[in-house]
Amino acid sequence: MVNSKKNDKRKLGNSEIIAVFSLILIIISIANIGIRFTGHVTNVTDTAVVNVTITSTAAINFTTDFIDFGDGLVDAGESSATINTEGGACTNGNWSVISTPLVLVNIGNQNVTLWISSDETAETLLGGTSPSFQYKITNTSGETGCAGSPSGYQDFSGTPTVICSLLEIYATKDSIDVDIQLIIPSDSLTGEKTATVTATAQPV
Repeated sequence: MVNSKKNDKRKLGNSEIIAVFSLILIIISIANIGIRFTGHVTNVTDTAVVNVTITSTAAINFTTDFIDFGDGLVDAGESSATINTEGGACTNGNWSVISTPLVLVNIGNQNVTLWISSDETAETLLGGTSPSFQYKITNTSGETGCAGSPSGYQDFSGTPTVICSLLEIYATKDSIDVDIQLIIPSDSLTGEKTATVTATAQPV
């Protein structure tokens, strides 16, 4: 009976020794892993953000905004005289030769659609028999930015009319000429006559 108890104690002692060795091995293993993890230099990265907001704006400007045909008269015996801003001599009249159209520029940072209108029509501006008050849209010399403009001279009306479905913002694509033509009847109204031309832009 005594021997059995001694053997039990010896077995218990062996188990404890094994447990201690196992614990030591675990500690050594963890230490080795820690050394391997911390023994090399690792690259560290981080990120930053730069933010800016650019406000869009549609803006146009008549850089040439005044046309003055001056005084004149329809030649005797003629039914009307024709004058325009294309540099040709007045037909059947003696008004001055004008070679400078209105010039309209997209000065914003958005492409736009352009409309044009006038506060006067041919009848209210000139009166008489078969008067005409017209505009013609072309790209300014060296420019290519106006798309969808009507061809030839068009009558002004009280309703805004599209003259460029797209006018771009780039330096070689942002400017148009607006030539003006008047056909003045021999029985027109007399005195100084003035019309205000309005251009309207909408972002596209």
